[in-house]
Amino acid sequence: MNKKNQELVALMCMGIVTFSYIKKDGTTRIARGTLSEEFCPKVESSERKTSEHLQIYYDVDKKAWRCFIKDNLLTIKK
Repeated sequence: MNKKNQELVALMCMGIVTFSYIKKDGTTRIARGTLSEEFCPKVESSERKTSEHLQIYYDVDKKAWRCFIKDNLLTIKK
């Protein structure tokens, strides 16, 4: 995980963060996401496999879990 991704994860653990990344289709997505338990729904269990190349986050606007390729992270707004 590069420094920018580490910074994003640390900020999302503390609250809601606005950031942007390149989607698989090549378009840029601006997201407001979090990993803070204060804003995320409780997850009982998951049978989905995780990947070290993907960053999972809770999209507070869409009210859904999302992910993106870590190398595609563009900006973080503090």
